[in-house]
Amino acid sequence: NDSSSSVEVLATLTSDVGRILSKLHQVQPSGNLSFITGIRIAH
Repeated sequence: NDSSSSVEVLATLTSDVGRILSKLHQVQPSGNLSFITGIRIAH
């Protein structure tokens, strides 16, 4: 793990689908991503 990595909370827990979708447009992935590892964890 990279010690300089960070997480930003864009929205708190909500059932408002519109709010969730609007926040998805603000997501900006950065750093190293491991697609295969992500799929394994999600599965």
